[in-house]
Amino acid sequence: MPKGAPTFTKIKYPFIGSWQFFARRVPFWRAALAESKTGSFSFWLGKNLVVGVSGEAARKTILEHKAMDHLKAIYLVGLGPDGIDGIKSHLHAIWDTPGGNKSYAQKKTLGCQKTTELMKRIPGLTTETRKTFEEAGKPGANYVSPVFLCAELTWTHSTRVFTTDELVDDPDNRAMLLKYMPMLLFCPSPHLICFPWASYLSPSYWVRKYGRRGFRRMITPVVENRMSGKTKRTDDPLQTFIDNGDSADYIINFMISMIFVAGANGSGVAGSMLYCIAHHLDIQERIFEEIKAIANANCADKSAPLVD
Repeated sequence: MPKGAPTFTKIKYPFIGSWQFFARRVPFWRAALAESKTGSFSFWLGKNLVVGVSGEAARKTILEHKAMDHLKAIYLVGLGPDGIDGIKSHLHAIWDTPGGNKSYAQKKTLGCQKTTELMKRIPGLTTETRKTFEEAGKPGANYVSPVFLCAELTWTHSTRVFTTDELVDDPDNRAMLLKYMPMLLFCPSPHLICFPWASYLSPSYWVRKYGRRGFRRMITPVVENRMSGKTKRTDDPLQTFIDNGDSADYIINFMISMIFVAGANGSGVAGSMLYCIAHHLDIQERIFEEIKAIANANCADKSAPLVD
């Protein structure tokens, strides 16, 4: 046990540790916090020591302390298209941080989010958003909840922002994206942290391997064709990576990771946020007034419909 680690919680089972972390997470957290004298506690997940913290100071440390490594424990989450070698997940070299510097993935992610780059993507994103909601509003659309509608938009938008429009505009690629993304989202396997020996018996383990293979099958031809000149140059992130001399291996693995990471995080809140807004008329009105103010200040044609 590392020096200075908080006291272990009593909520645990022999050999596998605090399985309640998976089975009853909120009650487990509250009970462990209640028995702790400091607001922090330790527990085991299999052979992995985990520390639970609470309070503003602890959260600030996790988010801002330079000694914290937010990447080494990613494979423990058991979600998404991680590379799986045998019974273990592993991170590709795009996540390495040599000498404490930013990783390849971090640098490329920040580059894609520069204002100049985002301005290039906005026309395509807004056009797609408008078309999607107009289709949803037509008779017979039968949308009861906006969650999946918004989720699909975040998947395609993040793909455009971090990779290339080819993966969305091509019908075959789009079909694969919309097939493998929800497949990976809904087959987490964090339980394998406690039972690593059971990987080969876990359906979610094989689904994640299958999903990653599907992403690779979708992305690889697009990257190789662009690098070989079979498809024309386009002003998008993929072309920027190629022009920078990045290897096909790094580009493909970055695209696999970012399509999932950005899409998963966005889709987790987008639909729920829209659902909440729909229930609060005062917030709707404030948003509407802000949109009108921005439109009036920036649109030369004052007679144009607000949606334009």
